[in-house]
Order: sequence, then structure tokens, then C-alpha cells
Amino acid sequence: MGSVGDKDHLIFQKHLEDNNVFPVFKIVKNIPSHTASILIEKDGKNRIIIDPRASYHIDKNLIDMNENLFEKSNIILLQLEINFETVEYIGN
Repeated sequence: MGSVGDKDHLIFQKHLEDNNVFPVFKIVKNIPSHTASILIEKDGKNRIIIDPRASYHIDKNLIDMNENLFEKSNIILLQLEINFETVEYIGN
């Protein structure tokens, strides 16, 4: 399940479906999909800089509309580039 920008959602959808993943997307108008940069320093430490953009629009309504996906799941993996209120909602 995810939230993507309206300009590039078909790219994500095709890539996932080509790899036998059939996602549920919330398409957000006028906001690009998220982006991240990983910086690796000489000593091996890294920093991940995230701009959540459309991912921040995953909300309680999207979760409620797809509750059956959670009921069928043994594991739920959440990334913290989504709204933390939504992470807490799913956790409860």
C-alpha cells in the first residue's frame, strides 16, 4: 500500500507489477512521489535524507478502506516517511 504523485504513479505501478507485486495506491494530485538520498561518508557512516511528499498522505481513510489487507497479513512493515499519526493508528 502506498501513496504516489499523479505524475509518476504509472512508473511505480508498472515496476511493481512486473515483479509480481500488486499494490494499492492512493494517487495524490499536484504532489510528487517521495524521494530519498543516501549519503555515505568515508568512514562508512551513512545518512538518509527523506522528503516524504506524497507518502505523507497515507492516512486513516486509506488504512480503513484496505483493512482486509492487514487482517490477512502476518507481518506489517511500516516506513517512517509516512505520517506518524497513521503509523500509530495502524499499531493500535
